[in-house]
Amino acid sequence: MDYLDKWFTDDVKLHFNGVTMDLAGFKEVLPAFYNAFGDLRHGVHFMVAEDDLVTSVQTLHMKHIGEWEGIAPTGGAVSLADIAVLRMRDDKFAEEWVSMDMAGLKQQLEAISKESE
Repeated sequence: MDYLDKWFTDDVKLHFNGVTMDLAGFKEVLPAFYNAFGDLRHGVHFMVAEDDLVTSVQTLHMKHIGEWEGIAPTGGAVSLADIAVLRMRDDKFAEEWVSMDMAGLKQQLEAISKESE
């Protein structure tokens, strides 16, 4: 995860669905996501930049390969919609606010899980 050091400032603040963390905290939680979801592809719907802010609306397409939120791996394809606003400084991300549709993701996982029963 050394690549994150190239993208984020040392004092970055990351806000994900109301939870704020620093880069060290992000590095701690990110592996759990990557262990639960594989074959990740980002679909960027649009991106707008003004001054030091960049806003993007995107969908992450992925496969459920590991346990997530108590749901055993389904092997199913799911998507996660999100909106991100990033503040740039010195060509790196200095702050990020992300709103992700985690309820929609969980709903997809539960539906796939029930189908496979």
